[in-house]
Amino acid sequence: MSLELVQPIAREPLSEGIYKSLKASILNGTLSPGERIRELELSRWFNTSQGPVREALKLLEQEGLVTREPYKGTFISQITREEVNEVYALRILLESIAVRRFIGRVRKKDIETLRGFIDMMRQAAAEGDVPTLVEHDMMFHQYICETSGSRVLLQIWMIIHGKTRLASAIANRFHIKHLDEIAEMHQPLLDSIAARHSSRALEIINEHIRFIWLQFPEEFWDHLPQEKDGAEMHSTSSDSELVDWNKTDLLSQILHGTLNMKTGRAGKKQGKIKNRY
Repeated sequence: MSLELVQPIAREPLSEGIYKSLKASILNGTLSPGERIRELELSRWFNTSQGPVREALKLLEQEGLVTREPYKGTFISQITREEVNEVYALRILLESIAVRRFIGRVRKKDIETLRGFIDMMRQAAAEGDVPTLVEHDMMFHQYICETSGSRVLLQIWMIIHGKTRLASAIANRFHIKHLDEIAEMHQPLLDSIAARHSSRALEIINEHIRFIWLQFPEEFWDHLPQEKDGAEMHSTSSDSELVDWNKTDLLSQILHGTLNMKTGRAGKKQGKIKNRY
């Protein structure tokens, strides 16, 4: 495990500092998916006992960023093609609920906070700074979930957030197009929230997350492993049947393997897309 580029920690509780340092190293690609994490090596690097390291790894495990395998050790989590698809589909469902709840309690200061995130996204897009754009993009969405008033929703979203950031860390190695469009897509959502226009806001959040999902480049999908069983999903619907992204049966389609996650169509996968699942 290469630790030369892992950042030293600031003066704060040791476990929290180690957690933040390791998380940053995972998300910026310094520590790669599948790489083994050794507690003793980390404790020596951070000049501490293994206790704080163990606590930090527990936090990272809760966020899905590391995986503990019995009798093998702890590893930087890998994310498969199937998991990326499931995570983004679940985000559509969860954030639709969060937006609906958020609109019912939104305050002027909430609108200003979200506007600030959009401004930071625009600046990052103009500078071609993908990691910073992703950081503020996720802060925008997390704020809505945090302020939705549902602790359970936020807890579930935070697990998905870890997987989302893991996917983004891998995608950042490749060229991501339309950065300015990704930033600007948040403005209509904010406008709809400010106007308390629930139906429009729900439509936009669906379109926005799906747009991000489909922006992952070809190289990103080719880089990801498939599930070990490699089982092919079978269709119960016509290839031409478009998914209604506002319907709550979306998750059912995913879990039963009837949804083509890359194109947003129900049915069998074809061509190169088929090989991603």
